[in-house]
Amino acid sequence: MKKIIMLIGLLFLLTGCSVNYEIDLDANFKNEEIKVIVSSEDDPRYIVSLNEWPKLAFYDEITSSETPTKVTGVEYYNSRLNGNVVLFDYTFNNSDFSRSKAIRTCYSNFVYEQNITSIEISTSNVNRCFSEYSALTSIKVILKTSHKVISHNADNVNNTSYEWNINRDNYTNKPINLIAEIELPSQEEPNTTPIIEKESDPVNVKLILVILGGFAIVLVILVWIANKKREN
Repeated sequence: MKKIIMLIGLLFLLTGCSVNYEIDLDANFKNEEIKVIVSSEDDPRYIVSLNEWPKLAFYDEITSSETPTKVTGVEYYNSRLNGNVVLFDYTFNNSDFSRSKAIRTCYSNFVYEQNITSIEISTSNVNRCFSEYSALTSIKVILKTSHKVISHNADNVNNTSYEWNINRDNYTNKPINLIAEIELPSQEEPNTTPIIEKESDPVNVKLILVILGGFAIVLVILVWIANKKREN
């Protein structure tokens, strides 16, 4: 209980933080990578507490799982501390990605659909994290895909990275929308070249017949000679 009170108290003292959210949509498993960058001027105890406090991976886990220590059987984000940056990550199955606690905390509606031909992601307009966390100044969302993107509303595109910059000036109307088309691997076309059977060379056939005939004549002569010798 003491740890909870201290964390809440430090939240009020926090002057500002930003978040980078990144995920590779092409991977078979969706690995969320979240960087919480805290101002170097803030109390270092907050950064330590932010790193140590277990963060649920799934938004629909029971509320009682939000405890200072991890509960057996409950999935949590991995966390590590690097200076004034707290790094969180968790790898979801494709079927579980729509249950991401990080996304569901910020957006009331989140749609993620992927099949063999397409990927679709969409969120509601309002990013609720800015009203939930007063110290939050900005969020950068980076979705990576090498598939053909046919529709998106990203602020920037850098090769295969699609970026959205969300801040306190635009968070009330900043949805994330992206539709990508998955190209199926082309199947090898069957060889349609007609197979032409090579006709036998009549000259070669005659030569073989002559040779076989010669062997037969020699064999008959040898048999005749052998029989003559027996008669004598």
